[in-house]
Amino acid sequence: DSTSVTGLTGDSEKLVKTPAINFKVKDVEQGARAVSALAKQYGGMIRYQHFQSVENEKNEHRLSTDSLLVITSITPQAEITASVPSAHLETFLYAVADLGYYTSNSQLHIDDKSLHYLENALKQKNRNKVLAQPASKNNKPGSTLQTIAVKDESIEQYIANRAIQAKVDYSSVSLSLFQNPVVRKEVVANSNISDYQLPFGERLRLAVSDGWHYFLGFLIAIAHLWMVLFFGIIAVIAYRF
Repeated sequence: DSTSVTGLTGDSEKLVKTPAINFKVKDVEQGARAVSALAKQYGGMIRYQHFQSVENEKNEHRLSTDSLLVITSITPQAEITASVPSAHLETFLYAVADLGYYTSNSQLHIDDKSLHYLENALKQKNRNKVLAQPASKNNKPGSTLQTIAVKDESIEQYIANRAIQAKVDYSSVSLSLFQNPVVRKEVVANSNISDYQLPFGERLRLAVSDGWHYFLGFLIAIAHLWMVLFFGIIAVIAYRF
């Protein structure tokens, strides 16, 4: 992994190494801390870190009217991206692998940027030669704009090579950590409002009271219709007579 397929050697060799490893640990949180410590130990740093707990299964058991026992099975996971000096990459990967029970899978991708880097360097050199030429006394607006464009392109080539060199010097390592499922138990408040009801005796008393109020309301409704009942009785008597 240290030889360019282009045949370029020495400082002209630009190999970008991007490894990834997925491994199982005893505890994801402790494993993530150990990975961070290793990255710092070898002169690197953590650039991205994401923790999550994937819920596998959940059961709820009713303890009382207002409380539930929730039993949940979860699998903690972590995604980490570390930037490590390429000179210590192999040692770092071996040290990380020793943190886990076993490695689920790992991969290493090497992108040869030697020719791309050389192309940018040659283009930048040509542009610098053009810019080093003495300026004409009768500069036209078109030539001025062309000079600015050449300067901008030279800067772009310089920044592109700096970006390639940064990726060559520091490898980006993607790490995925997981562990065995964990069972959690907790007592929580019952959020089902329909389960909150009064005792039977209180509900019976309220039912009798409500029934009496409904009966009184019925009598009041009949009282409002006394004229209808009165004329109805008279009409029945008159019909029979």
